[in-house]
Amino acid sequence: MRLGLGARLAIAFALLAAVTALVTAGVSSASTNRRVKNDVDQFLRERAADIAEGRRGPARPLIDERRGEEASAVATDRLSVRRAVEADAIVQLIDEQGRRISSSGIDLPIEEADLSFTDRFSPALLRTVEIDGEEFRMITVHIAGGGAVQVAQSIATTNALLGEIRAELWLVGLGLSSVAGLVGWGVASGTTRPLRRLTRSVESVRESQDLSQSLALDRSDELGRLANEFDELLRTLAASRHQQQQLVQDAAHELRTPLTSVRVNIDFLERADDLDEPERQATLASIKAELAELSDLLAEVVELATESRDAATFEPLDLVTAAEAALAQFELRSSRPVERSMASTLVTGDLAALTRAIGNLVANADKYTADTGTAVEVRVGAGEVIVADRGPGVPSHQREAIFERFWRAAEARSASGSGLGLAIVKKAVDEHGGTVIVRDRPGGGSEIGFRLPTT
Repeated sequence: MRLGLGARLAIAFALLAAVTALVTAGVSSASTNRRVKNDVDQFLRERAADIAEGRRGPARPLIDERRGEEASAVATDRLSVRRAVEADAIVQLIDEQGRRISSSGIDLPIEEADLSFTDRFSPALLRTVEIDGEEFRMITVHIAGGGAVQVAQSIATTNALLGEIRAELWLVGLGLSSVAGLVGWGVASGTTRPLRRLTRSVESVRESQDLSQSLALDRSDELGRLANEFDELLRTLAASRHQQQQLVQDAAHELRTPLTSVRVNIDFLERADDLDEPERQATLASIKAELAELSDLLAEVVELATESRDAATFEPLDLVTAAEAALAQFELRSSRPVERSMASTLVTGDLAALTRAIGNLVANADKYTADTGTAVEVRVGAGEVIVADRGPGVPSHQREAIFERFWRAAEARSASGSGLGLAIVKKAVDEHGGTVIVRDRPGGGSEIGFRLPTT
């Protein structure tokens, strides 16, 4: 079974607390043990030095089973006793031959390493020894004039205390781990609750396909911003779906007219067996024109609906180059004169897209300029492309609408075209980070174009 995010966070909190507590317990235990051991060792060094240097001696005769009071007198004379030996340590004397002279408590072990201190000075020997199952910390030092002194102190009580401290630290660590796990579970539950709500909302949108639902969590933190971004994404998807549906509906409406015309003309040809040749040719020309319009309409619908145009290649180019390419195509299919006023202006863009956009502007000006002998003016310079016509003009309240898909003014409903030309212009300009321009032309007509950032 896969654990949820809340459970994983709770476990992570507990493990982190456990590791922290255990490491702290280990370090504290080791540090305490080292400090206690250092304190014991320092005590033994000082006590051994006091005895070896004659600043401290036994308060009562040191008991020697072999030599009794005589040995005690010898030891007392040798150490120049000034103060009594206290009961906080065991003191044992060794003569030059390594024999135990006396001890203030239990006999301390004499090993080979201790014998080296009886006839010469060597650094003090500190070690832990076990006597009758009890641990002692013991030091051996040389006595000036011969012999050695051993001082020992039991560390059983200290070890027991350290064991209790370690046990308490482990218990505290386990308790902290449990508390951390509970806290982690609470924090994780509170943190993941809005995520679970967001997940349920997204699943609901997926199942219902209702893009109008809101996922807002009414929070100002990262989760709130994530929910707001999801809402914005849903609004974008809803708008895209609406545009696609509108495009299909508009395309169906626009396709109906030329298809009806083609069908009527074909029916007419089928019934008109005795139709004279000029009229037959005119009907066929009408069919061809309608089919050409259908072809253009379908191409433009596909481009707008599926983004099927080849991937844009943005590179430095001169707008004059794009304008001349568009005019060359226009002049192949139209005899209308064109007035050019062009100055080199460099932009970063896609040549094919800009050429198509300028071509659509020129075609739009040609369509709405009634007099076929009136020239269309094309001006290029300072990052702008302006195409001027002598048509009816665009009222100020319609200047944004003319770039919408399939939009046409009421008085232009009968004009040819798909109603997508300027929408394609707007799309290309937006892709290049530019703005479209619509204004009146002095003397009548319109000036429509765009402005792009220059390089």
